[in-house]
Amino acid sequence: QAGATEEPLKAQALLQVTDTAAWFIEDKDKTVFWLNSLKTGEPLRDFTVESLSTGASDTTDAGGLATLMRIPVPEEKQSLPEYYLLRHDNGDVSVYNSGYPSITGNGTSGRSIWPSRTEEGNYWRYAGLDRTLYKPTDTVHFWGFARHRATGVSPQAVTVELAQGGWMYPWMDTRSSYWFPMLQKPLMTLSLPVENGVWDGSLSLPNLETGYYTLSVKQGDDVISVSGFSVENYVKPAWQITATADK
Repeated sequence: QAGATEEPLKAQALLQVTDTAAWFIEDKDKTVFWLNSLKTGEPLRDFTVESLSTGASDTTDAGGLATLMRIPVPEEKQSLPEYYLLRHDNGDVSVYNSGYPSITGNGTSGRSIWPSRTEEGNYWRYAGLDRTLYKPTDTVHFWGFARHRATGVSPQAVTVELAQGGWMYPWMDTRSSYWFPMLQKPLMTLSLPVENGVWDGSLSLPNLETGYYTLSVKQGDDVISVSGFSVENYVKPAWQITATADK
């Protein structure tokens, strides 16, 4: 556990060091995890994956895959992030944070809480950034993948739009265009070709104001992937942290 104190304020964060890499994807019926060893590069077998929200669990097979059936999330946990416990009989334990859930009418959780002009749920997709924090004139490097779940077809080209704002808690603010960036005119637009479902590119930020920004990837008018980052005039700290592993 790491912490910082600036009287009278205190802040703490959990610091986790693990050789277990985890990826997950979900639909309305089940959640699938794939566990892989960062040390050996091989799938991790016989790991128990357990949802700390619902208690659903499964054990990874020889390919490192575990499938958890979706069950109702208790009401008292519906506003909390979804955490998964990854553990093995040899003592290896780690925690995976899958983010904040959305809740459907029957209490099951998902990841598409806001009605909007998005097609995200219809695609197998991934979007990544090289960082989540930039200075106002930095260059943002990004990449992604998309393939339609039903047809298996990927876009031939995509449009990437940069807009100010984010997606969290729209009921807390009346500025709809801030909480739903797709409603406002983008600050920057970039068209990219797609090869085998994969795209990559970069944007040089035009001396942006500090705050939160969103990159939306679109095919035509449909949003198929969204990722966000912060812009700050940060200064690198004048101290270092060193660590030594005990094994």
